[in-house]
Amino acid sequence: MQRPTLRMRYLAGLIAAMLLACALALAWFLGPKPAGQRYDVLVIATDPSVEKIVRGLDRLHEDQPDLARRLNVTIRAPSNTRRDAALGAHDVLLVERMDPTWIAEQTEQIASSQAQVQLAFGPVGSPAVQALIEHGGFATDATLDAYWENSSPGEIAAMFSYLAARHLGMKAAQVTPPGPVLRQGYVVPEGQRVRLVADWESWVALAQLGDRPRVAILEFATRARSETLDLPKALADALEARGLVPVILFSERSNEAVRDLLMDEAGQARVDVVISFQHKFFEDGSAELLADLDVPVINAIRVFGRTAEEWGQSPQGLTSGEVAFQLAI
Repeated sequence: MQRPTLRMRYLAGLIAAMLLACALALAWFLGPKPAGQRYDVLVIATDPSVEKIVRGLDRLHEDQPDLARRLNVTIRAPSNTRRDAALGAHDVLLVERMDPTWIAEQTEQIASSQAQVQLAFGPVGSPAVQALIEHGGFATDATLDAYWENSSPGEIAAMFSYLAARHLGMKAAQVTPPGPVLRQGYVVPEGQRVRLVADWESWVALAQLGDRPRVAILEFATRARSETLDLPKALADALEARGLVPVILFSERSNEAVRDLLMDEAGQARVDVVISFQHKFFEDGSAELLADLDVPVINAIRVFGRTAEEWGQSPQGLTSGEVAFQLAI
């Protein structure tokens, strides 16, 4: 048997060294990173979800700044992305399942991902989206979905904290369980943040009622849960400055708000006036419920893309879209 030559021993050693380097690189890529290592998180989301994610990340920076600095989050949405643009560098890929068109346009890029963590989240926009996600080998996480459904900045911040702890092994992340999804209730402003409570008694315990007239401000539940309440809060401040008691409340349907929130168990109105951002769509029985409530109800109109001054100076007034969705329906 021929003895190995020096050249053969050199080649064998070189191959062994290359295999070891590849194994170490693969272990680094698939395994946990060193303490303090940053992770690149890419979120493919719909345009309406961008603000929700950004507000949640802002809250994460406020509550857990050290953790927030270790998560470099990039949001890829239709309005900020060329359709043919390649995915940026990322260790984690999160794909929102809502918009089938947007997901379909990203099929090639999603398939090219080599992320160590790939998760699909949120409601399924269509069976085609679900099939695409399953074919791509994406995992799902019911806890992640629960945070997303609640949608408040605090819950989205907690979602990223949970992601860091559960899927990235970051033990320093402070994780709180998902909170309940309130379909209706009352808003208690607390500085720059708000608290949502489910019943009148809880709201009264936190409010200062006195004998002043009460003005309800009715908002959509999705806006309350996401804390996009700048307009109702500004209106509440203006009412309070005039000696009135503002009551911000929310519901998914206006009939439920009237029956469950604006009236007490005896059918009496809890407020003296209602300013409603929600009474836009027809619901069976709404006329009868409003008659039973028996207080003035003002239909508040949102003006989009213009200031109040620009609206006032416009010879047209409301646009056709504002009329269609806030008056005609």
